[in-house]
Amino acid sequence: MIALNATIVVRGQDGERRIAAEDFFTGIYETALSPQELLVAVELPIAREYSVHFFHEFARRHGDYAIVGLAAQAILKGDMFTDIRLAFFAVADRPVLAKVGTRLVNVAITPELLSEASTSLGEELDPSEDQQASASMRRHLAKVLLARYALSRTTHVAGGENADRTALDNNAVERSIRPITLNRKNALFAGSDGGAEHWAVIASLVETCKLNDINPLAYLTDALTRIINGHPNSEIDQLLPWAYCRQDFKAVA
Repeated sequence: MIALNATIVVRGQDGERRIAAEDFFTGIYETALSPQELLVAVELPIAREYSVHFFHEFARRHGDYAIVGLAAQAILKGDMFTDIRLAFFAVADRPVLAKVGTRLVNVAITPELLSEASTSLGEELDPSEDQQASASMRRHLAKVLLARYALSRTTHVAGGENADRTALDNNAVERSIRPITLNRKNALFAGSDGGAEHWAVIASLVETCKLNDINPLAYLTDALTRIINGHPNSEIDQLLPWAYCRQDFKAVA
């Protein structure tokens, strides 16, 4: 509703109120409704010409609560956004209408612009930490969704080496996910639920290392050695692959 710029209509003994969707949600299971009011309608603006929409979320399993999600609506003319609304969820106690969307309006989408927008988004969001994910992981996934949205809604990224060409197949993607699929099948022989969970953790770390151009063996050797040598639990986020790749390190033999 926030991405679509909806208006919430509520009614009580004192009459009717109309509340913008971004002001309606005030916390976890909390809204701007008073005890004497009922929600009677949700009004959605008619979609404008050139409207495009996007919805994606990350969850550990299909049907689980999202770790991070993004619902977005934009006006796309050619390869340029003329209006955009980015509503992130599971990054706070309520959906967040990200201000960073304004940086993508009426400009060519370039790698440099996406990098700047990603940095701004990380500064804007203040996600909580729970058993599902750390705050830094949620920030990282939100940045991934921002990039996916921008890239999926534009034909190409301006200034790219092959900006005038679009790949005719997705063989590169299929090759990259094949090890994950094979590993999932091998994991059937883990021997126990606990063993399978440990296997999944290691597999996730290995694939995340690959995505961040880190040698998985060097990373695991060095990270596990640091943990054994007393790396503080409060700073464990520093050893996650996407943070670790920005550090200067020497793998422990």
